Amino acid sequence: MLKKLALDERWQVRDAATFALVETGEASVDAFLELLETPDRYAKEGISEEIQRTGYILDLIEYLGGPDLDRKAKTVRILTSMHQVGFSTPLREALEAGENRPEINVELMQILQTGDVA
Repeated sequence: MLKKLALDERWQVRDAATFALVETGEASVDAFLELLETPDRYAKEGISEEIQRTGYILDLIEYLGGPDLDRKAKTVRILTSMHQVGFSTPLREALEAGENRPEINVELMQILQTGDVA
């Protein structure tokens, strides 16, 4: 239901639904992946903004270095989609800070090198 509401025509409903998804933490990875792979650029931008605004992007960056390869692959797709609609700054900042494990930095560099950036 939250996924459906995250695509609602009213921005307040979209923001509340996206925030609720963020609050579910790791369980929201599949929902965010599905939402960010829709053709609706406006929805992608709104969801990306909420992920960034709430700080959930930091969790996603950490997932890049985790042992769960499925979650890591999904996270790469989420962050790549965010990068493609112009939400790249947190990725660049995380890379430039130099505080991540090397495997996270490698993933961040690969995401930032993908094309189709807004």
